[in-house]
Amino acid sequence: MWKDDYLANQLLRKKFREEKKELKAVEATDNALKQRGALDLPLLPEMAEDVDHARRMRYHRKGY
Repeated sequence: MWKDDYLANQLLRKKFREEKKELKAVEATDNALKQRGALDLPLLPEMAEDVDHARRMRYHRKGY
C-alpha cells in the first residue's frame, strides 16, 4: 500500500511541476506582448472562438 501512495504522490507532483512550467511559459509570452504593446491590463486566455474570429477578419485600406 505504501508504494501505491508514494507512486501516486510522485505522479501528482510531476503533474503539478508540468502545469507550473506551462503557466510560466504563458505568463512569459503575455508579459512580452504587454511590453511590446505598452499594455497595462490583464490578458485573458485565448479561446478557439477568438482564433476563428481573428482568421476571418479582413483589413481594408481606404481607397481600395
